[in-house]
Amino acid sequence: MADTGKATVIASETAMLFVMLGELDRAQRLIDFALERQAPEVDPRARAITEIRAGQVLQTQRCLIDAREHMQAVVQRCRDDVALATLLDFALQHLGKIRFDEGAYAEAQACLGEALALRERKGNPELIASTRQAINAVYRRCCADAG
Repeated sequence: MADTGKATVIASETAMLFVMLGELDRAQRLIDFALERQAPEVDPRARAITEIRAGQVLQTQRCLIDAREHMQAVVQRCRDDVALATLLDFALQHLGKIRFDEGAYAEAQACLGEALALRERKGNPELIASTRQAINAVYRRCCADAG
C-alpha cells in the first residue's frame, strides 16, 4: 500500500475514534480527507469501508436522511460488486441502526436480520453478538412503543 493509501486508512480509522470522543468536526475532516484521496477503482474495499464510516459520522451528526441515503447507496454497491460482498453485513448493520434512529423499526429489523444471517454464515461470534444486540434494541423499542 502506498503512503497515501496508508494515510487514508489511518484517517478513516481515526475518524471513528473522534466520533467516540464526540469530536464530530474532526471526524468529518478525516473522513473527507480519506474520501478525497481514495479512488474506488484503486482500492474499492478501503473506499467502501471509509464510506460506511462516513455514514456513521452522518448518523452521529443526526443527519439521518443524508446518512440513510448514503448508506443505502453503499449497501447497493456491496450487493452489486463481488469485491465488496464481504462488507455487506457491515453496511446493512449500519443502515439498520440509522433506520432505528429514524424510528423505522420494521426497516431496521429487516436490515439487521439480513446482516445477522450474513454474519452467522461468516461465523464471527463478536459480529453476531453485535447484531443480536441491535436486534434486541429494536425489539425493546417496539415493545415500549406498543405498551
